[in-house]
Amino acid sequence: FFSREVQRLFQHLDLDGNSFLDAHEVQVGFDRMGMAMTFEEVTSWIAQYDSSEDGVLDADEFEHLARILVDTSCVASCKVCRAARVPCQGTTCTATDNSAANRGDTSPA
Repeated sequence: FFSREVQRLFQHLDLDGNSFLDAHEVQVGFDRMGMAMTFEEVTSWIAQYDSSEDGVLDADEFEHLARILVDTSCVASCKVCRAARVPCQGTTCTATDNSAANRGDTSPA
């Protein structure tokens, strides 16, 4: 459910439909939510979660960011966590902990 809602928000913010959120699109989205941010603030914020270092957020990077903002655990497929450039902050990140318990593996070793 969470991923679907984040995907819908991502698509709504993706004004040019190119499957990436640039600083302008993020800034417009925050303005529409009543949370004004300067362009510099937005670009700095994007850089923190841009694991591919291309200056924009793709859907996976945006979902990682959304999970951190609402303190929800990342999914095992979280590419941002796997890249380990921006580890989950304040969440239980199953992607960076390979222990059997955190993978949901209850079978004996």
